[in-house]
Amino acid sequence: MIADRHGRVADSLRISLTDRCDLRCSYCMPLTGNTFAPSEEVLTDDEIVAVASFLVRRTGVRRIRLTGGEPLLRAGLVELVGRLAATGVEDLAMTTNAQLLAGRAPALREAGLTRVNISLDTLKPDRFRELARTGELQRTLDGIDAALEAELTPVKINTVLIRGVNDDEIVDLVRYCAGRKIELRFLELMAIGESAADHDARYMSTTEAIDRLSERFRLVPHDFVAGETSRRYTLSNGDGTKHTIGLISPVSDSFCSSCRRLRLGATGMLRGCLMNCDGPDLRSILRSGDPEWETRLEAKVSEAFHQKPWLSEMTTAVTMHRLGG
Repeated sequence: MIADRHGRVADSLRISLTDRCDLRCSYCMPLTGNTFAPSEEVLTDDEIVAVASFLVRRTGVRRIRLTGGEPLLRAGLVELVGRLAATGVEDLAMTTNAQLLAGRAPALREAGLTRVNISLDTLKPDRFRELARTGELQRTLDGIDAALEAELTPVKINTVLIRGVNDDEIVDLVRYCAGRKIELRFLELMAIGESAADHDARYMSTTEAIDRLSERFRLVPHDFVAGETSRRYTLSNGDGTKHTIGLISPVSDSFCSSCRRLRLGATGMLRGCLMNCDGPDLRSILRSGDPEWETRLEAKVSEAFHQKPWLSEMTTAVTMHRLGG
């Protein structure tokens, strides 16, 4: 196991499979003018599996999450999922916009993917097009249904709260998820990339979301689990029906002090913190041909994890699609 100077143990790895995405969400990346990593700079399947296998065997990683960009854009994804599942990792999940999930969910489940988190910021088609600037809401909704049918569970929905944009849908989103037994997680908008310029005007805290929900539901907080990002609540409306939601508050109520994540970028940069602009380059080690590559890799993993701050300033010059979510 690898522990940082604060005693935190790295047991979770997020792997960005690509910095490309089929949506252009207004808080994530520009509509035009984006540059993406050349294919020769992106880690190959063999390189990704080598790093994941090493971390599972040698450093205590138990959970892997596939991110992007949009991970479903990666060619040969089903085969890669199968290879990652074979490393012996306990939990293999994926975060996706689900535009391409319908029809692929069964194969991913069979290959060894255990569950998915799906981004859904609105239930209104016109608003979806305004926010995502491409794609179709129905494709995401179809992907959610496909994930449930394939038992990629628990399915969780991630909704970024944006004042004046989707904050009027808080209750509607809760009801949509409750009716499907999906855990909805509200996320605070972070000042990253496209959202940095007008963050103050569009930011809405999860405390305010709780106040809004308390007007309709009774909320009972769960005990916070160290290492998790979400603070969970049970909602009830008086008829005996109960449903769990989560609130992720990186701005107003940081969970940094218990973070146990490492983040492998699509081009091989390893970050100990989402906000780190840089980190050790693993790609050069993997392609060096050095028979002692695992020893060098272990040193770089330790370096990245020791770069984790106790509390992050929650600001970075790197756009979210490059960070890996």
